[in-house]
Amino acid sequence: MKYKVFAIVACLFLLTSNVPFASAHFPWLDVDRQGKALLFFGENPTERDYKLPDAVRKAEVVSIGAEKPVAVAMPAVEEEGFIGRRSEKPVKAQSTLTTSLTYGNYHGTLLKYYCYYYGVTPSEPPKAKVKDGAAKQRAKGLVVIPSASERGLCLTIHYQGKPVEGFEATLMLGEADPRKAKSDRDGEAWFPPLLSDPSSPTKLAAIVGHTVEKDGEVDGKPYKNESHYATVTFTVLGKGKSEVANKESSAEEDEKTSSFLPPLSTPVASFGGAVAGDYLYVDSGHTGKAHDHSKDNLSPNFQRIRLAENAEWESLPAGQPLQGFPLVAHGGKLYRVGGLNAKNAAGEDEDLHSVATFACYDPAAKAWSELAPLPVPRSSHDAVVIGDKIYVVGGWQLEGDSDGTWQDEVLAFDLTRPGSTWEVVTKTPFRRRALAAAHLGGKLVVLGGMTEDREITCAVDVFDPATGEWSKLPEFPGEEDSMDGFGISAWNCDGKVYASSFGGTIHGLAASGWEKVAELDTPRSFHRILPGPQLPETKQSLLVVAGASAEGHLGDIELVELEN
Repeated sequence: MKYKVFAIVACLFLLTSNVPFASAHFPWLDVDRQGKALLFFGENPTERDYKLPDAVRKAEVVSIGAEKPVAVAMPAVEEEGFIGRRSEKPVKAQSTLTTSLTYGNYHGTLLKYYCYYYGVTPSEPPKAKVKDGAAKQRAKGLVVIPSASERGLCLTIHYQGKPVEGFEATLMLGEADPRKAKSDRDGEAWFPPLLSDPSSPTKLAAIVGHTVEKDGEVDGKPYKNESHYATVTFTVLGKGKSEVANKESSAEEDEKTSSFLPPLSTPVASFGGAVAGDYLYVDSGHTGKAHDHSKDNLSPNFQRIRLAENAEWESLPAGQPLQGFPLVAHGGKLYRVGGLNAKNAAGEDEDLHSVATFACYDPAAKAWSELAPLPVPRSSHDAVVIGDKIYVVGGWQLEGDSDGTWQDEVLAFDLTRPGSTWEVVTKTPFRRRALAAAHLGGKLVVLGGMTEDREITCAVDVFDPATGEWSKLPEFPGEEDSMDGFGISAWNCDGKVYASSFGGTIHGLAASGWEKVAELDTPRSFHRILPGPQLPETKQSLLVVAGASAEGHLGDIELVELEN
């Protein structure tokens, strides 16, 4: 498999290194056709027969796809066409391999290298702190995580454990003119799609480097600065393939999901969704491309469709266009809680603000009415009705350029009391957003999300309103260091909690733990799982509505048949 991209260079601060990229050699990690790990030294990943420096020969390579870093034995090999190190056994297809080494003093610069191989390239940037437990020194080094989607290629670059804004990145495509981009405050440097319609996996490579002024001495020779370089190899899957490599589903599982209702006219994610009576309601949400936030990318639509064959979407009086909010149903009415508003137009700097609004929609009157607002504006949260109360959990308050104020108060609103206001019922033992709320046996169940440390979690926490105590349930199934748990959705059906997230598998929580129920036709996140219609033979069903996928936002509704 040929490399379509041979170099990406990102520069931070003053690039004072004397190493010219055109002729410099770097260590690279890759995997051969037999699945064996390779470490070699070359100008690019296709040059594999250059001499092997001592520092590269001694570097420890680890796999960080497991719970703990696992050392990979890689003896030195010298044969025609390859000089380097090769593992004796194949590594797992989804492995992430990494190593770091200090090359030494090169013309007054201390060279440090960091190598990465990614067996899986996600479709979304991590939006989280990079977990890099392979070596302590890399916490002060350079980490690069690639992702590829319809929007393009993204390099998420972290230095000294944090994303840094202002990296100038240059994408070099063979004979073509180089492309340049700068990383934003999340450390993300974006490039347009590399291939318009890839039909097969495409292997890519990247180099990221920066130099900082720092005096020191190594091997009796002084140096004036340190140059840090990271090389990355990764594979972008072909069109129509999930970002989760080697994922297969049985024919029986495929039969449990199918298209059910006509799709939404505009694909949408991070919206409000609820079922009341015989209707599915979809309210506002984010449109356009992922991470592109403006008032132009907020859906102005509030619509519903009858849960029956040959039904059509009906437009309803809309409220304020928002995203990142829940819509819940009780007593035939719908309740919209908080959300995120964008004040900037497309192309302008983002100006995002959480809102505190709380409103009720009465389908009989086809009208909205304002209720007591939240004590604090909140978005990226979730809500669930337990008995006659709405419970709100998680989220944060965004206000312009702020980093966000994470919310740890669980709020409740009594729908049976006229003139009710929100009350704080407890504080969470965590702070998370982009999470899901459900109920189980009268208790509040909180699933997944992102922590205030920007880490994705699959934790499941339970709050009992009767006792005021928190407890734990088995974690939602997910791969370590993956996006599983982020943008998750959940629903209780017939006394059982069902949930799905980025990976595209519906799981149900049984007494023995989480069980795989069905595989979605299209994996998605920032969607909604809602109750579906009663099926023949008294079978229950779930609706999986819209959301964000590897190919972009979705407008379809999948129906998941549940066993009796």
